Amino acid sequence: MNSMTKAFFIISLLFSISNLLSQSSDGQWKSHFSFNEVKTIKTADQKIYVATSNSVYIHDINTDQNEIFTTTEGLSGDQISTIFIAKEEALVFIGYENGLLQIINERTKAVRTLADITIQTDIPGNPFRINNFHRNNDIVFIATDFGIVEYSLSLNNFKETIKFPASASGTFERIKAVTTLENSVFTILGNNEIKQANVNDNLLQISNWNTIQTKEIDDFISFNNTVYGVMGNAIYASI
Repeated sequence: MNSMTKAFFIISLLFSISNLLSQSSDGQWKSHFSFNEVKTIKTADQKIYVATSNSVYIHDINTDQNEIFTTTEGLSGDQISTIFIAKEEALVFIGYENGLLQIINERTKAVRTLADITIQTDIPGNPFRINNFHRNNDIVFIATDFGIVEYSLSLNNFKETIKFPASASGTFERIKAVTTLENSVFTILGNNEIKQANVNDNLLQISNWNTIQTKEIDDFISFNNTVYGVMGNAIYASI
């Protein structure tokens, strides 16, 4: 599928979302949300996941079936910042601007709400935004505006929170993204430091994290056993 075909497919998909959501099957108005404000698009196992500012749409390519999750289905209605798909568990992680985490179970259609990130008492200024998700085996690393939160898929709950002290007293560095490669975990701090640690070490111990570069990037891409930095549409040399 070339880029023009992909673009046309996505535009057609979003148009169908808007029509599906604006009216229910019996012609009665059901919900009306901002489906023209797409935050991110993910793919997994022949499914396309579209997150808008406050809703999630799932399209199954094989069956041509659509699912829509809005406040009617249990979403909070807050501003979505990013999503992540745990395909083996059939879970959709939804991260919000205010730090709320919701998890859709695709098998049961249940929506679980976890507010643990938003009630951290030692974080001044409420910088709770969820910026990025990355899975490494059982652990989903959640990059937030105050640190890295670990979520265990087997325990279905949060584990540890890793915070990097900032220069301002009592504050912590924003985490832009997290990724892993073999036994290494990488993260990008708000001050543009790229840090690396061994996933088997005690990640709560900040001395176990080494600054390997300082570079203005926003995300990572792993390809061919190499981690690359991403800034906008540009891909930088390997980390």
